[in-house]
Amino acid sequence: MNRNVFGLAACLLCFSATAVAGPFEGSELLIGRSMKQPTKSQFFAIGLDVQVSPLAAAMATQRDSIIGEAVNAQCDSAPDPVACKAAAQANTEMALDAMGAIPDSQWEAINASLMDPDGALVTNLNAAGIDDPTQVAAIQEFVKAVPEDQREDAVALAKQLSQDDPMTFILEPYLTLNFDAVAVTASLPLAAYQFTNKTEINVGNFVLDAKFGKIVDLAVINAGYSYGASVYLPTGSKEADPLAKMNLFYSPKYLHQYMTIAPYGVVGIDTFLATLQAHVEFVGMMPVRDSKGVDSVMYAKYGVGAIVLADFLFSAMAEINGLYPLNDAADKGGFDAIYGSAAAQINLSIIKATFGAMVPLVKPGQKTAAQGGKPSLDEVADWMVMGRLTLGF
Repeated sequence: MNRNVFGLAACLLCFSATAVAGPFEGSELLIGRSMKQPTKSQFFAIGLDVQVSPLAAAMATQRDSIIGEAVNAQCDSAPDPVACKAAAQANTEMALDAMGAIPDSQWEAINASLMDPDGALVTNLNAAGIDDPTQVAAIQEFVKAVPEDQREDAVALAKQLSQDDPMTFILEPYLTLNFDAVAVTASLPLAAYQFTNKTEINVGNFVLDAKFGKIVDLAVINAGYSYGASVYLPTGSKEADPLAKMNLFYSPKYLHQYMTIAPYGVVGIDTFLATLQAHVEFVGMMPVRDSKGVDSVMYAKYGVGAIVLADFLFSAMAEINGLYPLNDAADKGGFDAIYGSAAAQINLSIIKATFGAMVPLVKPGQKTAAQGGKPSLDEVADWMVMGRLTLGF
Protein backbone atom coordinates (compact mmCIF):
# COMPACT_ATOMS: atom_id res chain seq x y z
CA MET A 1 0.00 0.00 0.00
CA ASN A 2 2.68 2.47 1.03
CA ARG A 3 4.78 1.48 -1.97
CA ASN A 4 1.80 2.15 -4.24
CA VAL A 5 1.24 5.58 -2.69
CA PHE A 6 4.89 6.57 -3.02
CA GLY A 7 4.96 5.24 -6.55
CA LEU A 8 1.87 7.25 -7.51
CA ALA A 9 3.37 10.40 -5.98
CA ALA A 10 6.63 9.88 -7.85
CA CYS A 11 4.80 9.34 -11.13
CA LEU A 12 2.71 12.47 -10.53
CA LEU A 13 5.82 14.55 -9.97
CA CYS A 14 7.50 13.11 -13.01
CA PHE A 15 4.41 13.67 -15.15
CA SER A 16 4.10 17.25 -13.98
CA ALA A 17 7.67 18.08 -14.88
CA THR A 18 8.03 19.61 -18.29
CA ALA A 19 9.21 16.94 -20.67
CA VAL A 20 11.76 19.21 -22.25
CA ALA A 21 11.85 22.08 -19.78
CA GLY A 22 13.45 25.22 -21.16
CA PRO A 23 16.21 26.98 -19.23
CA PHE A 24 14.82 29.26 -16.50
CA GLU A 25 11.32 28.10 -17.30
CA GLY A 26 9.05 28.84 -14.34
CA SER A 27 11.67 31.03 -12.66
CA GLU A 28 9.45 34.00 -11.78
CA LEU A 29 10.06 35.15 -8.22
CA LEU A 30 7.21 36.50 -6.13
CA ILE A 31 8.94 39.73 -4.99
CA GLY A 32 12.31 40.33 -6.64
CA ARG A 33 13.24 40.71 -10.28
CA SER A 34 13.54 37.51 -12.33
CA MET A 35 15.22 36.28 -15.48
CA LYS A 36 13.47 36.79 -18.82
CA GLN A 37 11.50 33.67 -19.70
CA PRO A 38 12.31 31.82 -22.94
CA THR A 39 9.77 32.76 -25.60
CA LYS A 40 9.08 29.11 -26.40
CA SER A 41 8.15 28.54 -22.76
CA GLN A 42 5.80 31.48 -22.44
CA PHE A 43 4.88 34.06 -25.08
CA PHE A 44 1.72 35.45 -23.49
CA ALA A 45 0.73 35.73 -19.83
CA ILE A 46 -2.09 37.37 -17.97
CA GLY A 47 -2.31 37.33 -14.22
CA LEU A 48 -3.12 38.93 -10.90
CA ASP A 49 -0.82 39.70 -7.97
CA VAL A 50 -2.47 40.02 -4.55
CA GLN A 51 -1.15 41.11 -1.15
CA VAL A 52 -3.14 41.30 2.07
CA SER A 53 -2.09 42.96 5.31
CA PRO A 54 -3.51 44.87 8.27
CA LEU A 55 -2.41 48.48 8.11
CA ALA A 56 -3.70 49.58 11.49
CA ALA A 57 -0.29 50.02 13.12
CA ALA A 58 1.13 51.97 10.22
CA MET A 59 -1.93 54.16 9.95
CA ALA A 60 -1.81 54.81 13.71
CA THR A 61 1.73 56.09 13.21
CA GLN A 62 0.46 58.36 10.45
CA ARG A 63 -2.16 59.71 12.82
CA ASP A 64 0.51 60.46 15.44
CA SER A 65 2.60 62.21 12.78
CA ILE A 66 -0.32 64.41 11.68
CA ILE A 67 -1.07 65.32 15.29
CA GLY A 68 2.60 66.18 15.90
CA GLU A 69 2.82 68.38 12.82
CA ALA A 70 -0.37 70.26 13.73
CA VAL A 71 0.73 70.74 17.33
CA ASN A 72 4.13 72.09 16.30
CA ALA A 73 2.58 74.49 13.79
CA GLN A 74 0.26 75.91 16.44
CA CYS A 75 2.75 76.11 19.33
CA ASP A 76 6.25 76.83 17.98
CA SER A 77 5.93 80.54 18.78
CA ALA A 78 3.63 80.24 21.81
CA PRO A 79 4.68 81.97 25.08
CA ASP A 80 4.20 78.69 26.97
CA PRO A 81 4.98 75.87 24.44
CA VAL A 82 4.40 73.06 26.95
CA ALA A 83 0.88 74.17 27.91
CA CYS A 84 0.10 75.02 24.29
CA LYS A 85 1.15 71.58 23.02
CA ALA A 86 -0.99 69.77 25.58
CA ALA A 87 -4.07 71.76 24.56
CA ALA A 88 -3.27 71.58 20.83
CA GLN A 89 -2.82 67.81 20.95
CA ALA A 90 -6.19 67.33 22.63
CA ASN A 91 -7.85 69.66 20.10
CA THR A 92 -6.21 67.93 17.10
CA GLU A 93 -7.28 64.49 18.33
CA MET A 94 -10.81 65.88 18.74
CA ALA A 95 -10.68 67.26 15.18
CA LEU A 96 -9.60 63.91 13.69
CA ASP A 97 -12.30 62.03 15.60
CA ALA A 98 -14.94 64.55 14.53
CA MET A 99 -13.92 64.36 10.87
CA GLY A 100 -14.39 60.61 11.02
CA ALA A 101 -18.13 61.19 11.51
CA ILE A 102 -18.54 63.31 8.35
CA PRO A 103 -20.62 61.41 5.73
CA ASP A 104 -18.88 60.56 2.47
CA SER A 105 -21.45 62.62 0.57
CA GLN A 106 -20.29 65.79 2.34
CA TRP A 107 -16.54 65.50 1.74
CA GLU A 108 -16.56 67.24 -1.64
CA ALA A 109 -18.10 70.34 -0.04
CA ILE A 110 -15.67 70.17 2.89
CA ASN A 111 -12.68 70.04 0.53
CA ALA A 112 -14.02 72.98 -1.49
CA SER A 113 -14.17 75.14 1.63
CA LEU A 114 -10.72 74.45 3.12
CA MET A 115 -9.40 77.85 1.99
CA ASP A 116 -12.10 79.60 4.03
CA PRO A 117 -11.89 77.97 7.47
CA ASP A 118 -13.72 80.82 9.21
CA GLY A 119 -16.66 80.96 6.78
CA ALA A 120 -17.60 78.31 4.25
CA LEU A 121 -15.91 75.51 6.19
CA VAL A 122 -18.04 76.22 9.28
CA THR A 123 -21.19 76.25 7.16
CA ASN A 124 -20.34 72.94 5.51
CA LEU A 125 -19.34 71.32 8.81
CA ASN A 126 -22.73 72.28 10.25
CA ALA A 127 -24.45 70.85 7.15
CA ALA A 128 -22.49 67.62 7.67
CA GLY A 129 -23.78 67.30 11.23
CA ILE A 130 -20.73 68.78 13.01
CA ASP A 131 -22.39 71.58 14.97
CA ASP A 132 -20.68 71.32 18.36
CA PRO A 133 -18.78 74.64 18.66
CA THR A 134 -15.82 72.92 20.36
CA GLN A 135 -15.46 70.34 17.58
CA VAL A 136 -15.87 72.98 14.87
CA ALA A 137 -13.17 75.14 16.48
CA ALA A 138 -10.83 72.14 16.75
CA ILE A 139 -11.26 71.36 13.03
CA GLN A 140 -10.68 75.01 12.15
CA GLU A 141 -7.41 75.09 14.08
CA PHE A 142 -6.27 71.83 12.48
CA VAL A 143 -6.97 73.15 8.97
CA LYS A 144 -5.28 76.49 9.67
CA ALA A 145 -2.16 74.70 10.93
CA VAL A 146 -1.59 73.13 7.48
CA PRO A 147 -0.18 75.21 4.58
CA GLU A 148 -2.90 76.10 2.08
CA ASP A 149 -1.40 74.08 -0.80
CA GLN A 150 -1.31 70.95 1.38
CA ARG A 151 -4.68 71.15 3.11
CA GLU A 152 -6.59 68.88 0.76
CA ASP A 153 -3.98 66.12 1.11
CA ALA A 154 -3.84 66.52 4.90
CA VAL A 155 -7.63 66.38 5.31
CA ALA A 156 -7.94 63.39 2.94
CA LEU A 157 -5.39 61.45 4.97
CA ALA A 158 -7.04 62.55 8.22
CA LYS A 159 -10.36 61.19 6.91
CA GLN A 160 -8.72 57.89 6.04
CA LEU A 161 -7.03 57.62 9.43
CA SER A 162 -10.32 58.21 11.22
CA GLN A 163 -11.75 54.92 9.94
CA ASP A 164 -11.76 51.74 11.99
CA ASP A 165 -8.79 49.37 11.67
CA PRO A 166 -8.67 48.52 7.97
CA MET A 167 -7.51 45.42 6.19
CA THR A 168 -5.63 46.41 3.06
CA PHE A 169 -5.26 44.69 -0.27
CA ILE A 170 -2.81 45.25 -3.11
CA LEU A 171 -4.36 44.06 -6.36
CA GLU A 172 -2.31 44.23 -9.55
CA PRO A 173 -3.59 42.75 -12.81
CA TYR A 174 -0.89 42.45 -15.45
CA LEU A 175 -0.31 41.43 -19.07
CA THR A 176 2.99 40.21 -20.55
CA LEU A 177 4.03 39.73 -24.19
CA ASN A 178 7.32 37.87 -24.37
CA PHE A 179 9.08 38.28 -27.71
CA ASP A 180 12.48 36.81 -28.53
CA ALA A 181 14.22 40.16 -28.12
CA VAL A 182 12.19 41.73 -25.32
CA ALA A 183 9.44 40.95 -22.83
CA VAL A 184 6.94 43.79 -22.31
CA THR A 185 4.66 43.92 -19.27
CA ALA A 186 1.90 46.39 -18.39
CA SER A 187 0.15 46.45 -15.03
CA LEU A 188 -2.26 48.63 -13.07
CA PRO A 189 -1.88 48.47 -9.26
CA LEU A 190 -5.03 48.96 -7.21
CA ALA A 191 -5.25 49.83 -3.52
CA ALA A 192 -8.22 48.41 -1.65
CA TYR A 193 -9.19 49.22 1.94
CA GLN A 194 -11.69 46.98 3.73
CA PHE A 195 -13.30 48.90 6.57
CA THR A 196 -16.00 47.66 8.93
CA ASN A 197 -18.89 48.83 6.77
CA LYS A 198 -17.43 49.56 3.36
CA THR A 199 -14.66 48.92 0.86
CA GLU A 200 -12.65 51.62 -0.93
CA ILE A 201 -10.68 50.93 -4.12
CA ASN A 202 -8.16 53.46 -5.43
CA VAL A 203 -5.92 53.43 -8.50
CA GLY A 204 -2.13 53.34 -8.25
CA ASN A 205 0.53 54.32 -10.79
CA PHE A 206 0.39 52.57 -14.18
CA VAL A 207 3.52 50.45 -14.77
CA LEU A 208 5.32 49.62 -18.02
CA ASP A 209 8.31 47.24 -18.02
CA ALA A 210 10.70 46.11 -20.75
CA LYS A 211 13.10 43.21 -20.12
CA PHE A 212 15.91 41.80 -22.24
CA GLY A 213 18.07 38.75 -21.59
CA LYS A 214 20.52 36.11 -22.68
CA ILE A 215 20.88 32.47 -21.61
CA VAL A 216 24.01 30.34 -22.05
CA ASP A 217 23.86 26.52 -22.07
CA LEU A 218 26.79 25.17 -20.05
CA ALA A 219 25.76 21.52 -20.50
CA VAL A 220 25.27 20.67 -16.81
CA ILE A 221 23.67 23.98 -15.92
CA ASN A 222 22.25 27.03 -17.65
CA ALA A 223 23.45 30.52 -16.77
CA GLY A 224 22.17 33.87 -17.92
CA TYR A 225 21.51 37.50 -17.33
CA SER A 226 18.62 39.86 -17.91
CA TYR A 227 18.29 43.62 -17.78
CA GLY A 228 15.53 46.11 -18.25
CA ALA A 229 13.66 49.07 -16.82
CA SER A 230 10.28 49.86 -15.34
CA VAL A 231 8.49 53.19 -15.72
CA TYR A 232 5.83 54.15 -13.18
CA LEU A 233 3.50 56.79 -14.59
CA PRO A 234 1.87 59.17 -12.04
CA THR A 235 -1.73 58.07 -12.57
CA GLY A 236 -2.49 57.17 -8.94
CA SER A 237 -4.75 58.85 -6.42
CA LYS A 238 -3.49 60.30 -3.15
CA GLU A 239 -5.79 57.93 -1.26
CA ALA A 240 -3.54 55.06 -2.37
CA ASP A 241 -0.40 56.61 -0.82
CA PRO A 242 -0.56 54.69 2.51
CA LEU A 243 -0.12 51.43 0.59
CA ALA A 244 3.48 52.50 -0.08
CA LYS A 245 4.38 51.45 3.46
CA MET A 246 2.65 48.09 3.28
CA ASN A 247 5.52 46.86 1.12
CA LEU A 248 8.34 49.34 0.52
CA PHE A 249 9.38 47.35 -2.55
CA TYR A 250 6.16 48.55 -4.16
CA SER A 251 6.35 52.21 -3.09
CA PRO A 252 6.68 53.61 -6.65
CA LYS A 253 3.39 51.93 -7.51
CA TYR A 254 1.42 53.95 -4.97
CA LEU A 255 3.09 57.32 -4.25
CA HIS A 256 0.98 59.49 -6.53
CA GLN A 257 3.32 62.52 -6.53
CA TYR A 258 6.11 60.70 -8.35
CA MET A 259 7.08 59.52 -11.80
CA THR A 260 9.65 56.75 -11.36
CA ILE A 261 12.24 55.17 -13.63
CA ALA A 262 13.88 51.99 -12.36
CA PRO A 263 16.58 50.19 -14.41
CA TYR A 264 17.63 46.77 -13.12
CA GLY A 265 19.80 43.74 -13.78
CA VAL A 266 19.42 40.03 -12.97
CA VAL A 267 21.85 37.10 -13.05
CA GLY A 268 20.87 33.48 -12.60
CA ILE A 269 21.85 29.82 -12.60
CA ASP A 270 19.36 27.10 -13.52
CA THR A 271 19.67 23.36 -12.83
CA PHE A 272 17.21 20.49 -12.99
CA LEU A 273 16.31 20.80 -9.30
CA ALA A 274 16.89 24.46 -8.40
CA THR A 275 17.10 27.95 -9.85
CA LEU A 276 19.15 30.70 -8.16
CA GLN A 277 18.79 34.39 -9.06
CA ALA A 278 20.15 37.70 -7.81
CA HIS A 279 19.11 41.20 -8.79
CA VAL A 280 20.00 44.83 -8.26
CA GLU A 281 17.92 47.86 -9.19
CA PHE A 282 18.27 51.64 -9.13
CA VAL A 283 15.08 53.57 -8.35
CA GLY A 284 14.78 57.25 -9.23
CA MET A 285 11.54 58.94 -8.10
CA MET A 286 10.88 62.43 -9.47
CA PRO A 287 8.03 64.54 -8.02
CA VAL A 288 5.67 65.77 -10.75
CA ARG A 289 2.26 66.13 -9.03
CA ASP A 290 1.27 67.88 -5.81
CA SER A 291 5.01 68.20 -5.43
CA LYS A 292 5.60 71.44 -3.56
CA GLY A 293 8.04 70.62 -0.75
CA VAL A 294 8.47 67.04 -2.00
CA ASP A 295 12.04 65.94 -2.78
CA SER A 296 13.34 63.55 -5.41
CA VAL A 297 14.07 60.10 -4.00
CA MET A 298 16.84 57.72 -5.05
CA TYR A 299 17.50 54.31 -3.58
CA ALA A 300 18.71 50.85 -4.56
CA LYS A 301 16.85 47.55 -4.39
CA TYR A 302 18.66 44.23 -4.19
CA GLY A 303 17.89 40.62 -3.46
CA VAL A 304 18.45 36.92 -3.98
CA GLY A 305 15.94 34.16 -4.56
CA ALA A 306 15.87 30.38 -4.94
CA ILE A 307 13.21 28.14 -6.48
CA VAL A 308 13.30 24.39 -5.88
CA LEU A 309 11.61 21.99 -8.33
CA ALA A 310 10.42 24.79 -10.62
CA ASP A 311 9.53 22.28 -13.35
CA PHE A 312 7.41 20.03 -11.13
CA LEU A 313 3.80 20.09 -10.01
CA PHE A 314 4.76 21.59 -6.65
CA SER A 315 7.66 23.97 -6.17
CA ALA A 316 8.95 26.15 -3.34
CA MET A 317 10.74 29.49 -3.29
CA ALA A 318 12.49 31.67 -0.75
CA GLU A 319 13.75 35.25 -1.11
CA ILE A 320 15.63 37.93 0.77
CA ASN A 321 15.18 41.44 -0.61
CA GLY A 322 16.35 44.82 0.65
CA LEU A 323 16.52 48.55 0.00
CA TYR A 324 19.39 50.99 0.46
CA PRO A 325 18.98 54.80 0.41
CA LEU A 326 21.11 56.74 -2.10
CA ASN A 327 20.16 60.30 -1.15
CA ASP A 328 18.99 62.16 1.95
CA ALA A 329 15.35 62.07 0.89
CA ALA A 330 15.42 58.29 0.56
CA ASP A 331 17.24 57.97 3.87
CA LYS A 332 14.67 60.14 5.64
CA GLY A 333 11.88 58.25 3.92
CA GLY A 334 13.01 55.02 5.54
CA PHE A 335 14.09 53.12 2.42
CA ASP A 336 16.48 50.87 4.32
CA ALA A 337 14.39 47.77 5.11
CA ILE A 338 15.15 44.08 4.50
CA TYR A 339 12.40 41.54 3.81
CA GLY A 340 12.23 37.77 3.92
CA SER A 341 9.63 35.73 2.09
CA ALA A 342 8.69 32.12 1.39
CA ALA A 343 6.14 30.70 -1.01
CA ALA A 344 4.75 27.52 -2.52
CA GLN A 345 3.69 27.21 -6.14
CA ILE A 346 1.37 24.86 -8.01
CA ASN A 347 2.25 24.42 -11.69
CA LEU A 348 -0.69 23.13 -13.74
CA SER A 349 0.41 23.37 -17.35
CA ILE A 350 -0.79 26.84 -18.45
CA ILE A 351 -1.96 27.83 -14.95
CA LYS A 352 0.31 28.70 -12.05
CA ALA A 353 -0.83 29.61 -8.55
CA THR A 354 1.61 30.94 -5.95
CA PHE A 355 0.94 31.49 -2.25
CA GLY A 356 3.39 32.98 0.23
CA ALA A 357 4.11 35.29 3.12
CA MET A 358 6.56 38.14 3.62
CA VAL A 359 7.86 39.77 6.80
CA PRO A 360 10.29 42.67 7.40
CA LEU A 361 13.53 41.25 8.81
CA VAL A 362 14.93 44.75 9.33
CA LYS A 363 12.47 47.65 9.57
CA PRO A 364 13.35 51.20 8.50
CA GLY A 365 15.72 52.74 11.01
CA GLN A 366 15.00 56.41 10.37
CA LYS A 367 11.87 57.90 11.88
CA THR A 368 10.30 60.84 10.06
CA ALA A 369 7.05 62.71 10.35
CA ALA A 370 4.50 63.07 7.60
CA GLN A 371 4.58 66.50 6.00
CA GLY A 372 1.26 68.04 5.05
CA GLY A 373 -0.44 64.70 4.68
CA LYS A 374 2.35 63.15 2.62
CA PRO A 375 2.99 59.55 3.66
CA SER A 376 5.78 58.80 6.09
CA LEU A 377 7.38 55.38 5.63
CA ASP A 378 8.53 54.99 9.20
CA GLU A 379 6.27 52.05 10.06
CA VAL A 380 5.81 49.16 7.65
CA ALA A 381 3.26 46.38 7.91
CA ASP A 382 4.32 43.56 10.23
CA TRP A 383 3.35 40.83 7.77
CA MET A 384 1.88 40.32 4.34
CA VAL A 385 0.10 37.35 2.79
CA MET A 386 0.84 37.22 -0.92
CA GLY A 387 -0.47 35.40 -3.94
CA ARG A 388 -0.22 35.25 -7.70
CA LEU A 389 -2.40 33.58 -10.31
CA THR A 390 -1.01 33.37 -13.85
CA LEU A 391 -2.45 32.06 -17.09
CA GLY A 392 0.36 31.70 -19.62
CA PHE A 393 0.88 30.25 -23.09
